[in-house]
Amino acid sequence: MSIWSKILDFIGFEDEDEEEDTEELMEDEEEQQPIEIPNRYRPNVVELQSAKSMKLVVLGPKSYEDVQPIVDHLRARRPVVVNLEGAEQRVRIRILDFLSGAVYALGGRNQRVSDLIFLLAPPNVDVSNLLEEDMLNRLEKPSKAGGH
Repeated sequence: MSIWSKILDFIGFEDEDEEEDTEELMEDEEEQQPIEIPNRYRPNVVELQSAKSMKLVVLGPKSYEDVQPIVDHLRARRPVVVNLEGAEQRVRIRILDFLSGAVYALGGRNQRVSDLIFLLAPPNVDVSNLLEEDMLNRLEKPSKAGGH
């Protein structure tokens, strides 16, 4: 191959004879080698989390050291009901502060069920508090028993 043809190739111009030869070689190679798709390449399959059964965990921490398993469950995308009735008052506050921060950092939601029971939900769980909505609806609508 001459310098002139190398320059033409570099710019993008090829001789027509060389193009035809290249195409013929490629066709020959394609006929000889069947196309194999490796097993590791699969079509895009999305697994739906809702198809699996979800596990709800109920825990009653009594000390601050009992908090780590609760956060581990949240990180594993499992909702946790936390009952703080068995813990001392100052420990309850520390536990609740830590868990509230963990839920916020994970993008989840913290919902009070009663005075000392809380539902901690990871972001994949939608919490609908119908009791709270019902109470708001009652407050917004005046009672019909007023006689007006």
